[in-house]
Amino acid sequence: MTQEKPKAWGLARYTVQNGEGDAREIRLMGRDRWALEMLVKAGSRGITAIEMNGPRLHAYIFDLRHEHGLSIIRDDEPHSGDFPGHHGRYFLLSKVTRKLEQGVPA
Repeated sequence: MTQEKPKAWGLARYTVQNGEGDAREIRLMGRDRWALEMLVKAGSRGITAIEMNGPRLHAYIFDLRHEHGLSIIRDDEPHSGDFPGHHGRYFLLSKVTRKLEQGVPA
């Protein structure tokens, strides 16, 4: 009998606090969880779709803002190359803490 491999971006719980407001819990999985973990890891550097090489980053940021109530801002910055223009760099303002569950890998 083989042991089932845990999903890389399975369900995880987080404590979120916006500003001085009350802390609350959210549950995320999949690409929304991926995007949040990348924002937390990046800290004050923020993240961009160009650096993350992930599909539809803006859609996941939208979900985090509107479905889960996280405070995330976007600054526009220029880029060069074959298709010069501007792209967004996203910064997480909410205080986010991952809630580890006993027996569940991080």
